[in-house]
Amino acid sequence: MFTSIFITLPVANISRSREFFNGLGFTFNEDFSDEETTCMIVTDTIMVIHIDESGSPTLVSLPRDSYITIPAHIARDGSSVKDRKMLTKKAPCSR
Repeated sequence: MFTSIFITLPVANISRSREFFNGLGFTFNEDFSDEETTCMIVTDTIMVIHIDESGSPTLVSLPRDSYITIPAHIARDGSSVKDRKMLTKKAPCSR
């Protein structure tokens, strides 16, 4: 089960904040961004919601199951997660 973490951060200026974090290499989810709010992607399960502190109080509601597809990990030997799971299933059980 995946857990998503959303952190709300009030900022003085949305556009300056976005420009600053964009310069650091962060990207933003445009589906949850507008003139008064931005949704900065930190990892596939952590988002930082920047909200304009000069605006009125805002309720941010995001879907609980907003998962991002994660590509499979490839090991140094070229095997994938699926390959290693199959190898584990084939291994004799030690009792």
